[in-house]
Amino acid sequence: MIIKNVSDVPAVAVEGEGAKGATIRVMLAEPDGAPNFNFRVFDLQSGGNTFHHAHDYEHEIFVLEGEGEALSETEWRPIRRYDSVLIPPGETHQIRNRSENPLRVICIVPQQPKA
Repeated sequence: MIIKNVSDVPAVAVEGEGAKGATIRVMLAEPDGAPNFNFRVFDLQSGGNTFHHAHDYEHEIFVLEGEGEALSETEWRPIRRYDSVLIPPGETHQIRNRSENPLRVICIVPQQPKA
């Protein structure tokens, strides 16, 4: 069993065209013995956002703190503390923080196959 506290995992700036004010902490992944999924925590400062992107796998988001918006294919939809979001494979999406307070979300994605 592995137990990690979010305060013990370094925050790294989210990179990607258009991303701003966002950090990621990879809490659990393959190096930890998690062969199937990456468990990540994103923090978005007021006015921050992830980059606008899509991928060929689903992923799930759970809002731990704050309020923001999730972009689906056609519209921005509000998200808030304790909301769950399912993003289907291939759907272009983005998360942004439009509030004055930080937005913290958990994001779970499958491990990517090695080339």
